[in-house]
Amino acid sequence: MVVETIFQGRDNTFSLRLTRAGVAENLSAVNKYEFVITDLRTITDQAVFVERGNGIVEINIGSQFLPAEVGSYKAYLVTFDPVNVNGVRWPDMKLKVKA
Repeated sequence: MVVETIFQGRDNTFSLRLTRAGVAENLSAVNKYEFVITDLRTITDQAVFVERGNGIVEINIGSQFLPAEVGSYKAYLVTFDPVNVNGVRWPDMKLKVKA
């Protein structure tokens, strides 16, 4: 399982490389992202997601957390495109939010 650590209130970014059968996913058709943090919230602000090519999505969400939300969470990314209008759910990851 992928583990990412970010710091609450900071402009932290982390990158996820989306692959299917070992091949980088083509993200050119993706028109929406959601980052679901289990038992906390779903982040839908498209400004926090940046496509970097070769299947890489950079996510900047450190500033989205309050001091009381420091801790460990299970999270996952969902991508949407014209063919997958209900979204493609990517594998779980562990997100650590530190002070």
